[in-house]
Amino acid sequence: MEERIIAGTFLLLVALLLIMIFNFSPATLAIFWSFVITLGWLLLILYFIFERQPTLFPMEGEFIIAPADGRIMQISEEDGFDCIKIFMDIHNIHTQVVPYDGKVIDIKKIDGPNKRAYLAEAEHNKQVETTIETKLGTMKIKQLTGIMVRRIKTYPKTGQSLKRGEKFGRITFGSNVYLYLPKGKTRILVDINQDVKVGATKLAVPV
Repeated sequence: MEERIIAGTFLLLVALLLIMIFNFSPATLAIFWSFVITLGWLLLILYFIFERQPTLFPMEGEFIIAPADGRIMQISEEDGFDCIKIFMDIHNIHTQVVPYDGKVIDIKKIDGPNKRAYLAEAEHNKQVETTIETKLGTMKIKQLTGIMVRRIKTYPKTGQSLKRGEKFGRITFGSNVYLYLPKGKTRILVDINQDVKVGATKLAVPV
């Protein structure tokens, strides 16, 4: 997706440049180049925003950390799990991390639409569901697309052992990350509408 945006922007600028050269005055060309420079700076700023990496803190003690940057949109019980749903806005860090030590036992890629990430219907969006076996029981992480994103990166492979805080994946622009904890095995520490920091905020502790 990112590559298409960059290529499309480049082709558009080339087309505009050719139109300006053959049809407009030097004054108009000066305005055009000012626009190009401004756009270039904006794209550079957006690139650094999207490429930011989480600042990880010392991992001591038994707790589950936030796998994603963003805001807690919902805490609920679903299919025998305690589910924490995190909405990632465009300004959030877009890298996800492993919330708790475990081993990947299954990865499913599920096709679907691309609804706006903050809508309830977004739970049916295109997604990747990773199931992790931990000493507390089975946990799941769902990475879901938003309206602008159709590409999800999930780094672990089936059978791979994971450590809390390791890089897990990436979704660009606004999107959702759902964390499913084994029901009754943890005490959730966060509330709805609370902002959380990837790799830093403690979401829950074992009970």
